[in-house]
Amino acid sequence: EPAQSVDQRVKMAGWLEEFERAGGHLVIHPVSLSDLDSLTVMFDLTVVAAGKGELVDLFDRDAARSCHTSTQRALSVVYVHGLGPRPEHPDVDAVRCNLIPGIGELFVMPSLTLSGRCDILFFEGIPGGPLDCFAEVRNDPGAHLARTLELMRRYVPWEYERARGVELTDHKGTLVGGYPPVVRQPVGRLPSGRFALGMADVVVANDPITGQGSNNASKCAAVYLDAITAAGDGPLDEAFMRNAFESYWAEAETVTAWTNAMLAPPPPHVLEVLGAAGEHPEVADRFANGFDRTADFRNWLLDPDRTRSYLAEVTSSHAA
Repeated sequence: EPAQSVDQRVKMAGWLEEFERAGGHLVIHPVSLSDLDSLTVMFDLTVVAAGKGELVDLFDRDAARSCHTSTQRALSVVYVHGLGPRPEHPDVDAVRCNLIPGIGELFVMPSLTLSGRCDILFFEGIPGGPLDCFAEVRNDPGAHLARTLELMRRYVPWEYERARGVELTDHKGTLVGGYPPVVRQPVGRLPSGRFALGMADVVVANDPITGQGSNNASKCAAVYLDAITAAGDGPLDEAFMRNAFESYWAEAETVTAWTNAMLAPPPPHVLEVLGAAGEHPEVADRFANGFDRTADFRNWLLDPDRTRSYLAEVTSSHAA
């Protein structure tokens, strides 16, 4: 499938307009913990989808499912116009992933933003390394872009050649940050004793190295919708909330395991996959399509024995 990315400033605005068109009641307002507590009285189910802050703190870290306690990558994003085509496939949009051993990664991604078609230059730097250098230009988009281009020239010159003439899409088209990957308990108990259900990044916040944040959020919403529909007139209580999350975790667990594996230095069997992908298109396709169908990674990539068995089958097939 083609790689697709839409600026959330476009996507979320469209969704909110569609929500109101369909009869939903939209209120844009800060929500404190006490506000949330009062909302639970008014509705059968209160769901929290927030990135950070007081509301997220309501949900405790699940130590059994969280293997990191610190930020694993320093993140830098720039939205640009004017990126040159890929030399090997000039007429095809695609994500390019550049691995810089011991330093980090650069992802180049086609996207759609406020001003139309664009590209994203996304550095993931190992904390304390040479790519962890964007904090001081956080509020200076021009300096942020200049630093991005200098790092590209130094570490990925083949990408820099495409990017030397780019311009920012807009003055808010940059982002700097980082956070510890975490899995949280799905149910938050409010001061009143009532409960709220966490979803998306509230309950599973993986590092964006595998690009699964929005995918996970969409899948979580779909699973919760199915659970609500299946409940019928039954209570949407704490037991319902935990069961709904476990249904979501059945898929999110693989995404989490794969993402955490990508944050570590690649083990030998993964290097063998990357090597085989350069020779056998079916291996490359299977790896790439895992970004959409992550459950398949359990069948091979996350298990060295299964990986080598699969690669042996592919090699044998080509030899025959």
